[in-house]
Amino acid sequence: EKVIDNYNDTHKALLAVNTPEGSSLKYMDLNKSEVLDEDVFLTTNRSHVPDSIGKIVVFRDDIYVFLPKLNAIMVLNRANFRFMTYIDFRTQGLEPTDICFANATDAYVTHGKSNKVSLVDLTNFSVVKQIAVGANPVGIVSSGNQIFTANEGEGTVSVIDSRTYQLEATINVAPSPCFIGINADGSECFVVSRGSGKGLSPEDKSPAMATFIDVATRNILKETPIGTSSISALDAVPLSLAISNKDWAFIPLAKDFLKVNLRTRTTVSNVGKYEYSFVANNNYKGLIIALSGDAAIGQKAVVCNNITGRKVYETPIGRGTTWITPLY
Repeated sequence: EKVIDNYNDTHKALLAVNTPEGSSLKYMDLNKSEVLDEDVFLTTNRSHVPDSIGKIVVFRDDIYVFLPKLNAIMVLNRANFRFMTYIDFRTQGLEPTDICFANATDAYVTHGKSNKVSLVDLTNFSVVKQIAVGANPVGIVSSGNQIFTANEGEGTVSVIDSRTYQLEATINVAPSPCFIGINADGSECFVVSRGSGKGLSPEDKSPAMATFIDVATRNILKETPIGTSSISALDAVPLSLAISNKDWAFIPLAKDFLKVNLRTRTTVSNVGKYEYSFVANNNYKGLIIALSGDAAIGQKAVVCNNITGRKVYETPIGRGTTWITPLY
């Protein structure tokens, strides 16, 4: 009879490490607290990551490493971490901020400090078209043939139809939409807005808000303040967003860790007093990964339940980590 040994379970992840000494891709098994390679890019490709890493996104057989200062995305083979090519935005001087995948051959990339989204042909990783959206698009997601961008500079969400490659709608949301995601069944888009007057602009404060948008109709279904009875939405500054396949959205603040029930669209609750700077969803394992600690001194990856948000285990990861991407 087969014996299941949870201690032999693996939880592999790729970490973006940015320190004064340089940038690297650390490869770890979080469950075993084991560093598999301090810099898997250097080991595999015999060269250093050319500049600081913004984020890491995995899609199908490829890994997309964002190099915002170089105006490029580096593409690696997922199986062996070998460098394949760059998606190059240098001629336009466009900084990549996020990416989504409409299908196996089309990717859409947002560019901060602009009003542009690039359509990328994944068969040759070339930019084939640029689409004008709202100001400073910082996040992008897709559901079916609908592409949604969070435009932080003007408090809107732009909607692109992947069948027409055109901007089809603009939706007004709360000021400074900074994170965006899709619920488990793909029916609703979830937008996190920071609100105004929180160090980004001189206006009077407005609350951090969650906006629920129907993907099919593009109508706003609900707007919910991101706060609780003891945490003011006026003062809340969302730092990251992870949506689990159990329809819970997890949002770290400076001193608190909030979760939002995407099914009821109303319940915002505080998991507890945790100082997480970043969260990511691991659909492979049904877990949430949170980043805790001081990047200059030492950090931990805190692995949490994807319904309750409570810690399952944690592991030290060194220093300098700014992004964690689950691989298995």
